[in-house]
Amino acid sequence: MEHERAVAVATVSTQISVEFGRIAELGDLYVLPEHRDNGVANALIEHAKRWATDVGCTEMQLTLAAPPVVRERLRGYYHRRGFRDTGRESMSCGLQ
Repeated sequence: MEHERAVAVATVSTQISVEFGRIAELGDLYVLPEHRDNGVANALIEHAKRWATDVGCTEMQLTLAAPPVVRERLRGYYHRRGFRDTGRESMSCGLQ
């Protein structure tokens, strides 16, 4: 048997929101450079959406955490996959 190795990763978490009920967040999506542009990321996003629906989520959200030039390209990528701008801005604070 040939050894298989992972070429991509996606992480999804869920939480309960007063506004949306159970929501999912696509926290990470990474594909090794040599495996990009062949549908791996699309497949992971669609699988994450199905999983989130199966566990009762009504929304999937994500945060674009990239430099401005890359962020605009990513915004277009995610728009084509059904995500929309919410007008919200993500903020955080350290707790240590």
